[in-house]
Amino acid sequence: LMGVTGAGKSTFINTATGLQDGAVIGDGLDPCTQDVQAYRCAHPQTKEQIVFVDTPGFDETHDVDILVKITTWLANLHKRLLSPSGFLYLHSLSANRVGPTPLKNMLQFAKICGLDVFSNVSIIPTMGEGLEESKRDELIRQVNQYWRSLKPLDGRYFDKTSSAAWNIIDS
Repeated sequence: LMGVTGAGKSTFINTATGLQDGAVIGDGLDPCTQDVQAYRCAHPQTKEQIVFVDTPGFDETHDVDILVKITTWLANLHKRLLSPSGFLYLHSLSANRVGPTPLKNMLQFAKICGLDVFSNVSIIPTMGEGLEESKRDELIRQVNQYWRSLKPLDGRYFDKTSSAAWNIIDS
């Protein structure tokens, strides 16, 4: 899982895994996740082992360092002849605006991993629970407009429920 600081990456992992003491969730201005960390759980239906990878949030000042951490972790995974089945980029709706940083980060990630990585990336809007439905839908439309050149959204939204998390994972 990737995204800016506060997009809900750790929340997504804890919601999907059901781990109460899983990924640490920050409630202040400073990011909690400092390193790439893996969390395992069994898929609720298939019982297949799923590994969620929590990554530090992009925050404009240390983005290169974060990309290095992520790509180093992926390189180590590749050495063990393993590969990720997909990437989720969580995009928070709470900012009510879209700046250039997320797109810049994804392009940098693609430079490192190759442009074909986008076939395995899903952009998932988050953090819209407190918004009126029409406002949330408008922000999702704007986010889709923003990302459309790389990867159009596919209608999924993480509302902090286990069913939403697993619907995203399964699709």
